[in-house]
Amino acid sequence: MLIRWLQERSLRQKMMSLNLFGVTVTLLATFALFALTYYFTARQHLTDSAVATARLLAQNAAPMLVFEDQGATQTLLASLDTQTETLLAIVYDRRGEFFAAWAHPQARPDRGAIPPAPTDAGVDIIRRLQADRLEIIVPILMQEERVGTFFLRESLRSIDQEIWRFMGIGLVLALSAIALTALLLHQLQLRALTPVFELAALAERVAREYDYRLRAPVQTDDEVGRLAHCFNQMLERIEIRERNLNIEIGERRAAECRLDRLAHYDSLTQLPNRYFFQKALRRTVEDAVANEQLAALMFIDLDNFKYVNDTAGHDAGDVLLEVAAKRLLAALRSSDMLCRLGGDEFAALLPRLGDIAQAQALAERLIATMRTPILIQGMEMMVGASIGIACCPTHAVESAMLLRQADVAMYAAKQSGKNACRLFDPSMAVAAAVRPTPVATLKG
Repeated sequence: MLIRWLQERSLRQKMMSLNLFGVTVTLLATFALFALTYYFTARQHLTDSAVATARLLAQNAAPMLVFEDQGATQTLLASLDTQTETLLAIVYDRRGEFFAAWAHPQARPDRGAIPPAPTDAGVDIIRRLQADRLEIIVPILMQEERVGTFFLRESLRSIDQEIWRFMGIGLVLALSAIALTALLLHQLQLRALTPVFELAALAERVAREYDYRLRAPVQTDDEVGRLAHCFNQMLERIEIRERNLNIEIGERRAAECRLDRLAHYDSLTQLPNRYFFQKALRRTVEDAVANEQLAALMFIDLDNFKYVNDTAGHDAGDVLLEVAAKRLLAALRSSDMLCRLGGDEFAALLPRLGDIAQAQALAERLIATMRTPILIQGMEMMVGASIGIACCPTHAVESAMLLRQADVAMYAAKQSGKNACRLFDPSMAVAAAVRPTPVATLKG
């Protein structure tokens, strides 16, 4: 009945009822609280006394520990015989090993029962207050340097006995009142504040996981219930906005990828274009010079391509370029890069070559693969490839010069009858000095 009544009330009414109920029960427990105050005061007094004793013994034991005088240390600890509450005193050296100990006759442990050195001992005093005993850990210092650890254990039974003598039946009644108060407050507050706890846990989970699909349960119609309902509405709006934002970001990234590919790749052959080639050539030359490795540039020009365009049309020419690009790419190494510069002009970057002969062998392979006729619109088209080769750093250590030399070598291959490859030779530059190169615009 009480729980049902609480569920029908507002949050302020619930809190008021709980506060009033807590005050009423607290008044009944006042007597017990006074007794507990006395009890804890006595324990604090015993703790302070034990700390003072431990500090004094630690100061006196410091020189004995430094000089490893176990006999004197044992005698010092024997002075605790007059302390009726002291159960055990142990001195450990700086390595945490047992040095000396004293135990009360009624609580004297054997050697195997001596506790190990505390692992949390530092330069501060540590107090461990348990149900029936008090443990004090004091560092033994000599000139502000820790040379050991002093462990003191005292009994709390005398305090318990004193409290029991004065409290008697009143303490039992007080403890019962405290237990009843704790139980009632816990149950009532738990019932009243569970929705608040659930809403807080849900908010933390949403913030941690960014999962806006989560929803808070709406159990009541009070302020907390309305808060949960509004929280769910907010999550729903955020979820919709997040979904739309993700779609927009995805579309924007796809558009950026398309623009990037259009800027760097040839739309017909899907090979890297002239702009991409400029940067790749500069990077290849710089790496070859810096690492003292041989790299080569092949300038490739298709033979008889204009004839195919004129006789079969531009569509056939496009098909021929696609087939030629696939053949050239298949004949190169996986580490090589084939680019289309425009029209029927291609370039191949060959990094990390063993020698110049390897570049010439690759060029012969490209020429051989282009000799096979290409079937377009039911007709066999015969094309070839004229290839000029320039090597870095053998011929040039600068990208623009290397490109010019490869073009000169390709022109020499054309002059020799086409469908051939030529390696750059300085004598070729004289003959090509007056010829305008189609790739001169690649500088810069």
